[in-house]
Amino acid sequence: LLSEGATIYGGSLADAQETFATKAGLPCPANTNFAEHCLDCISVNYDSLEEERECRGRLDKLIEANSEAAEALTRRVLARREAAGDARRETRRRKCSWWTQFKLLYFRSFRQVIRDRATN
Repeated sequence: LLSEGATIYGGSLADAQETFATKAGLPCPANTNFAEHCLDCISVNYDSLEEERECRGRLDKLIEANSEAAEALTRRVLARREAAGDARRETRRRKCSWWTQFKLLYFRSFRQVIRDRATN
């Protein structure tokens, strides 16, 4: 979950419920969809200055409650990108010639015109 460019939460649903309820002190009310509860918690209400301060305080609590998990998630994503980058370099293929690209695009376009001729 992101709010105003900050990572509020990144992880599993079960961990999200625990993070919101115990670590941030924002348990989901009875008969409320948890996803809607999360969106209400991370949204900033700009109706008045007092409500905006309250929302920003709630966001700060959530960011603090999830700071370690967010850092771990960032490290995992960066590690995956590095691994994927290495794999891409190893499997990189040669590009086909401009003539081959032209022929493929021309025949694809021609086929589309023929198909659409009945409707045009």
